[in-house]
Amino acid sequence: MDVDAYGDKQGAETLARFEKEYGPLGLELTDRSSAREEPSGIYLFRCPEGWRGLDVGGIEWIHHTWRYANVEPSVHPDTGDMYRWHYADRANPHWRTNFENLPKLPQGIIDNEGHFPEETAEVVRDHAGEDVLTEGEPCDFVLNILKGFQTSVDAGDSRHSTMVRIQKALFHKGSEGHPGVKAAVDTLESQFLAAFDKEDDRTPGPNEFSDAKDGGLKMVPDRQRDTDPCDDGAIDPDLVPAPGASATGGDRRHLPQIAEWVWTARPVLGHIQQAAHSRCVSADVTLVAVLCRIAAARPPLIQGEAGKGGLSLNLLMAPIGPPGSGKSTATASLPRELLPIRDDFDFSVHSGIGTGEGAIEVFQGYVDVETESVASDGTKKTKTSQVKKQVRENAMFIVDEGSVFNTARNRTDSTLGSHLSSMFYGLGVASPNAQESTKRKLDMNSYSMSAIINLQNEIAGPMLGEQGQGMPQRFVFLSANDRNIPYERVAFPGPLRGVNIGPDSARRKGMGNDDDPFRSVGDDDAHYLRLPDDIAEEIHRKRVARGRGDAVADTWEAHKDAIIVKLACLLAMLDGRGTAPGEYVTREDFEIATAIWDASAAVRDRLLADIAEDERASREAKDRKQVEMAGLKEAAKLTAGTDVERVKQKILRRLERVGGDVARRTLYQNAISKGDRKYFDSALDMAVGQELVEVDGTSVRLVGG
Repeated sequence: MDVDAYGDKQGAETLARFEKEYGPLGLELTDRSSAREEPSGIYLFRCPEGWRGLDVGGIEWIHHTWRYANVEPSVHPDTGDMYRWHYADRANPHWRTNFENLPKLPQGIIDNEGHFPEETAEVVRDHAGEDVLTEGEPCDFVLNILKGFQTSVDAGDSRHSTMVRIQKALFHKGSEGHPGVKAAVDTLESQFLAAFDKEDDRTPGPNEFSDAKDGGLKMVPDRQRDTDPCDDGAIDPDLVPAPGASATGGDRRHLPQIAEWVWTARPVLGHIQQAAHSRCVSADVTLVAVLCRIAAARPPLIQGEAGKGGLSLNLLMAPIGPPGSGKSTATASLPRELLPIRDDFDFSVHSGIGTGEGAIEVFQGYVDVETESVASDGTKKTKTSQVKKQVRENAMFIVDEGSVFNTARNRTDSTLGSHLSSMFYGLGVASPNAQESTKRKLDMNSYSMSAIINLQNEIAGPMLGEQGQGMPQRFVFLSANDRNIPYERVAFPGPLRGVNIGPDSARRKGMGNDDDPFRSVGDDDAHYLRLPDDIAEEIHRKRVARGRGDAVADTWEAHKDAIIVKLACLLAMLDGRGTAPGEYVTREDFEIATAIWDASAAVRDRLLADIAEDERASREAKDRKQVEMAGLKEAAKLTAGTDVERVKQKILRRLERVGGDVARRTLYQNAISKGDRKYFDSALDMAVGQELVEVDGTSVRLVGG
């Protein structure tokens, strides 16, 4: 943990917030490297493998693939002081004696100040990667990345870190076949060296740029495209564009988004969009994540008007996007910054949801219950025992790995899907156990909750395929990519003001921050947010038609009206309205809510169409494979006993000796003499046709090996 607490850096304030929210960090128990006064410096902690912290307020997180730590006897380039290890009164630092003595980061920081990236780990290549240094004039994609160096350095970012990031982005573009990467890297080197002026205390190392370049080239994943890589419509600055078009005619990277007019409809919505763009994440996802936070924090009896009574405002959302698109930031850390909730309010945010029983368990706790009995002699005895029951009303669930959610939901004994479906409407849910003391139960309208399940496009398929069970229809689906994010930097506008989360009762005292507490209203037991009369009447007529059997709702639209009503009510509360006498949900609330629903339906329909197209393509590929295998088997019969058979035996012997996967190129170069290499492809095809070996991409292995 790299803490900057000097000048205008906010590291000390952020540390204080961490310790207030998550408890002592154990700073005095760990090792710190610094050339400045405490608390500045780099602190060493243990954390779960793969966890990556989110930089915030003067604190950055360093790990083995990102940046490095200066230690003694290095000299700080600005202060001229030597870096020193600080380890209290211990004889040696923990890193030197036993790193397991380093303290662990508090679980609260793990859950709320970072994430576990979904992106696939990069693989070190067995060559220098020079093929990604493409020749020619740089295309617009490459030029746009190159511009990022000067922009970032001018904004105060580290020259070295920025150089490494831009190199990596250029190499990715080269691996896609974009032209001009070689020229762009040469230009980047000139810009990097020019960033150190004559009066600068630090000069670049003699091999600083080339060392970073050599390391970066070895980490470029092998990616290929069959189409022109520059024909992608929009410039995508740092990410390698994913190939493939949607079955509905659009680029699969760019799912439909909320209509642009929404962001100018109200200042609070523009505020949320600016906050999202300051973090380079989706405004659509951030907006509904904030609404989910309101839904989970409100009193359970603040409900929408639904004709038949109250409608729970519990909300479910599933952002859809590729790895690295910022789903964790948009759903967890950013909404927390926009809508802070103080510690003295029992509001629980969980980074997972587990099973259906686990979702109920969050609201549960043990309480002491006294029971009285009468003995045979008439004396009364009082016994105190602990019983599990509901002890809190408010909880929010954020699942960062959709695959984990799918696995939990598909367990044979799982009640997760059915419980989420019931909790969407605030219904009573229970998981009775054998013993009374361990029963889990939530009464109807006794709790407020929301759930966000972050999904990658390919993981959304199994969830969408369960519409017959009614659960996916209750979700709002939104794109985690936002094509409106500007290339220039955007300032974070600060937390929201005047949001209404409900009565300021003793349980909810202290919502918001010290400077601007959230607006609070009366402490009535129940309140329905009134709908405009014509909209309430229209919803009523639809319900009557379905109840009489005169109309049947489309499977995917069965809960459309409920979702729009929920969103409209939460938008009213976001705007500071909805629970004071005489305040209604407005028509504009409904129009914005409908725009969110329309985007959700468009995302869902695009995914369903793409899933159907993928299934068709998979069937066709399987059929082609069967035809190819039949041809290979026939060819194997015709060529047996020839030179091809002899080369085939060489391949088999090498695979048996090595064991496991062998690169096709390695087999070609090392197992086969130059005179026999002309038979290599036919021999390998024969072995595949005889089902002796199998080929997976560029790897070859024995069948069953």
